[in-house]
Amino acid sequence: MCVSDGHRRKLGRDGKDESRQLSTQDVTDQVTDLDARIATGQASVDRVRELLAKAQNIGEIVSLESELSRREADLESLKSRKRKLDDLTTLSTVTAVLLGPQAAGTATPDKHETGFLAGLKAGWHAFTASMQVLLTVLGALLPWLVGLGLPASAVLWTLRRVRRPRSETGLETASAPARNPSAPVAVPAGTPVTAPAAAE
Repeated sequence: MCVSDGHRRKLGRDGKDESRQLSTQDVTDQVTDLDARIATGQASVDRVRELLAKAQNIGEIVSLESELSRREADLESLKSRKRKLDDLTTLSTVTAVLLGPQAAGTATPDKHETGFLAGLKAGWHAFTASMQVLLTVLGALLPWLVGLGLPASAVLWTLRRVRRPRSETGLETASAPARNPSAPVAVPAGTPVTAPAAAE
């Protein structure tokens, strides 16, 4: 942007200069050349206007008007370039990069720290960073665990309830005492006992 010297000094008071670069460019030759070309172009336009005022037929008028329009366009282009150079010679071009306090603080890197406290500080930062990553991963997986874990738990509980009566029936059958044929059988008193017939 182009600002005057007063505005440039005000920018310096509003903040702290981190760096400043000044450069100059001599445009004297360009200004002199443009002044001469503008004067020549203006004289040429005036001559064509005089000829147009003295034109007698339509062909001369059309030809002179076309030439006049071309020369006036060239003259306006030269005057526009001259105005731009006048602005550059009057004002200075300033490129300002504005940084906030945090950005200005991070612009200068800190010195490399060593020692026990520096190692402890670095280890603590690494630990907190690892915990943040771990908690982030757990937070991302928790909805999946809840969404898949509840149906799986219900299925397992149902399967256990179905298998439990069969297991208990098998245990009762296995726990019943087996009868030994050779063991004596208790017979109530007064009941006649018949001895088995001997094999012939």
